[in-house]
Amino acid sequence: MKRTALSTHILSRIHLRARVPSRLAVLALAFLGAATTLQGQPAAAPAPAAPKGPAAAPAKPLTPPPAAPSAAELVAPPASATRLPSGLSTLQLRAGTGKVSPRPQDWIAFFAIGRRTDGTVVQNTFAAPEPIRMQVSRLIPAWQSAFAAMVAGEQRRFWFPAELAPKNPKTGVQEAIVFDLELVRILKMADPPASLKAPDPRAAKSGLGSWTLTVKPGKAGAKATRQDAARSISRSGTTSDTRSRPRPSRGVRPSSRSIAS
Repeated sequence: MKRTALSTHILSRIHLRARVPSRLAVLALAFLGAATTLQGQPAAAPAPAAPKGPAAAPAKPLTPPPAAPSAAELVAPPASATRLPSGLSTLQLRAGTGKVSPRPQDWIAFFAIGRRTDGTVVQNTFAAPEPIRMQVSRLIPAWQSAFAAMVAGEQRRFWFPAELAPKNPKTGVQEAIVFDLELVRILKMADPPASLKAPDPRAAKSGLGSWTLTVKPGKAGAKATRQDAARSISRSGTTSDTRSRPRPSRGVRPSSRSIAS
């Protein structure tokens, strides 16, 4: 009854005031109808809270490392280990799928985890998303010997005696370390040409310890002179009068090429 009386009162006042536009009356009726509808409906229930479950487990590494060696294996290799000519002892943990071993010029991708005799982890790349990529010839000799005994996909444990192990970066002292290595893949590189090992038999000796081989003869014409060489150098920024080196333009810095496998 109160809502009806209020509606009648508002409409009567709007009707009596001729100056009020008719649109205002329409808006008033719409507002009163919406208010009546909302008052007749129950209040909306609050949104249910998100269920509280257990915390998400930490992400596992893409390549889990092998099981850690026992306390006895950290001190000395077991009787089943094989001793290599380099002085390393090794034990296969998982057979590989490859057929060949890497050579010094090849690039390899590998994971590694190293532990001291007390079990302290000194290096662990198994937790990294990508394996280490390096050329075999750039590794220390003991690591080269280790990977030379492996094929792609293989996991091996190596016992590095102190005299063959890398130095501790903090103390600079070599310590015995047990390394678990996984050779992920091998990028084979071409063998160096024989001409790089010894001069070509067709080459002519042109100086002290140097030989020259003409691969493709040039066209007939005048030979280059010292003056010609000086002119070509002057175009790059150095004159024949001075010995100053050419400087790069402002804002230009020498670029270094990144090595990628």
